[in-house]
Amino acid sequence: MKILFIDMDNTLAENQTPENVEYFPGLYLNKRPLKIVIKAIRYLYYDYKFIVISKAVGGQKGKTEKIEWLNKFFPDTKEIIILNPEDTKSTVINEYIITNNLNANEGVIIDDNKQILQNCLKLGMIVKYPQQIICDFEQAESETIYLYS
Repeated sequence: MKILFIDMDNTLAENQTPENVEYFPGLYLNKRPLKIVIKAIRYLYYDYKFIVISKAVGGQKGKTEKIEWLNKFFPDTKEIIILNPEDTKSTVINEYIITNNLNANEGVIIDDNKQILQNCLKLGMIVKYPQQIICDFEQAESETIYLYS
């Protein structure tokens, strides 16, 4: 099974909040979707299982807001993993791969955090920054236009 792990903040949604922000109502619900990244993911990875893995502050209220945002702007998500701030994303991904008897070489992660990408690369995953996905998408679109023109 092909799996695509996707970060939410700075990947699917614009994030202009500081790293150690305190939760307030609307913190996640009011984020602007990054439509080009969402469109690129849908186009390039249409046959993958989408798993959003993201951290949230604010306990259950923060987690609920992220899930509401995803249901509204990225309903393609097959599974949502919302982590607490102290959780380590790459460790949770590794545990997911092991628990589900998946091959890390078939997994892809899109995230804006260099350290997370480096850790996932060590697991054998394909790693991409959101900007790379946009470039891949634009390249694929231009090749398609060239083939049919």
